[in-house]
Amino acid sequence: MQPLTEIIHQTSCQVDITTNPLTSNVTLKDNGLTMRGSIRTKEKCPKCYGSFKGNPLHCPACLTTPKKYFIDIFQKGYGRLRLFSDKTGHPLDSYLRAQRVLESIRNEIDQKTFDPKKYAAADIKDFKFENRIQYWYEGKQREVEKENLAESYTKKLKCYIDQYYTPFFKSKDVREIRTFHVKEFYDQLPKKSLKYYKNIMDALRNFFNSLYLYEYITQKPVFPKITVDKKAPKWLTYEGQLRMIEDFKTHYPDDVDILIFCAFQGIRPGEARGLKIRDVNFETTSLTVQRTYSGSSPKLRERVKSKVVRPRLINPDLLPMLKRHCKDKLPDAFVFVNPRNGQPYSYSSIDRRFTQTRKRLGLDVTFYQATRHSVGSIAASNGVSLKAIQDVLGHTDIRTTLKYAHSDLQSQAAVFKKPAIVKEILAPVGHQQG
Repeated sequence: MQPLTEIIHQTSCQVDITTNPLTSNVTLKDNGLTMRGSIRTKEKCPKCYGSFKGNPLHCPACLTTPKKYFIDIFQKGYGRLRLFSDKTGHPLDSYLRAQRVLESIRNEIDQKTFDPKKYAAADIKDFKFENRIQYWYEGKQREVEKENLAESYTKKLKCYIDQYYTPFFKSKDVREIRTFHVKEFYDQLPKKSLKYYKNIMDALRNFFNSLYLYEYITQKPVFPKITVDKKAPKWLTYEGQLRMIEDFKTHYPDDVDILIFCAFQGIRPGEARGLKIRDVNFETTSLTVQRTYSGSSPKLRERVKSKVVRPRLINPDLLPMLKRHCKDKLPDAFVFVNPRNGQPYSYSSIDRRFTQTRKRLGLDVTFYQATRHSVGSIAASNGVSLKAIQDVLGHTDIRTTLKYAHSDLQSQAAVFKKPAIVKEILAPVGHQQG
């Protein structure tokens, strides 16, 4: 318990204070601005059980002081307010702390920025960064359960929250986070690729956008602009795909069909794993992708990434294989199943086998790049229209398909076609003389 003489000395050095001994009201005066307020306590003297009085509050008989205080003020628009903590949630455990908070409130009222919620312990806890972002993450998890988000996305969010966001912003009030805080966070991130930085900052921006949308904050911090170079996707030529399939067939003959299907149909691996008999129409030689496995998740989502369900033409070369896999199966059965357990293929069972093939052939591509990306890139290099590629791959936005435009080398070659006279001019001098 702080000695009374020390408290009196500290308070006398802070502000001009006058006290009415009957009401314990405090009047603060500075530059003509005045606000009445009271520093009170609910405690009694631990020795004589009498009331604490005076300024600072103390027991006149025992000279003891309280351990906890509260501020009692009346503010127009809010009525009577009792505040038991400062804006960081720290309890008013000394008269000096209570006095400083009262001074701060006086200044905020003068500046018309006073918000009593910032001094309420329950509200402060609710606005702590670590609590607010946990609520946000739980909301994302609920969207996964509703199949509006992929589980693979929320796994990344969990990583960002645990490794980056919470360690830096912990204990900060989200209402007090400004642009310079975000800049400091960005500057201290460990050395990674620009794409990784962008993913981290985009997710954090989404969090603050959500806070602003639901009016937890009144202004959003500005985020640094991160520009990532758009690189052409890696892919295999048709000959490269055949080499890959031959190796896979040699080592894993019972599993090669799903690889062939992905490599020549251009369907996403998760969609191929989730394809059912009722999705295949041999009369129209089309299939409809209606569900998918997201990444390595074992959960089947009855939705697809594009959110658009429409028929796609089946590659004619794949029809005999599909008929064989669909024969004598019920409509709700899966087209491709693992022969070892009769269940749909897991992500790891396919990826593990493909990785071995990739290493044996020295290929620097993922399963996705060796199949879906390669279908789009081979088609583009053969001069197929982007609209046709978009329809086969199931893109909802032609801009997604544009990444394959780099592969149309034949169209690019037209730029360099020259008349015969130009060829003659460019020929070596010795050739001209000959």
